[in-house]
Amino acid sequence: IQSWHGKHGTIEGPLVLFPKSPQVVFNVFAIQVTESNGLKREFTLVNFENTEVFKKIREKLQSAWDKDPSNTINGRNKLIRPDLRLKATGVFNVVDPGQANPQILLKDEKAVTVP
Repeated sequence: IQSWHGKHGTIEGPLVLFPKSPQVVFNVFAIQVTESNGLKREFTLVNFENTEVFKKIREKLQSAWDKDPSNTINGRNKLIRPDLRLKATGVFNVVDPGQANPQILLKDEKAVTVP
């Protein structure tokens, strides 16, 4: 997956929420992608360049999450909404092969499509 670093692409899959905690000051959202071999990865949805843009992205995702959280699967450290499939387009960020999750860097809130 590190070979994806810096490349532009689009991912699709269920919305994932990593709830805020003492270590993380706000909810973090991701898209879960299932590979053809069944391997699942969560791509964190971020914008490091502009805090206001990143806030708008998080607000858009939180609003989508809050509409109907009844179909939520509780993962080990995350919540998954299999019924809420998103599409995100941006640049892959995989700086270190040991990082917790790959990221997709979003230009703005329009880079993620919520049904």
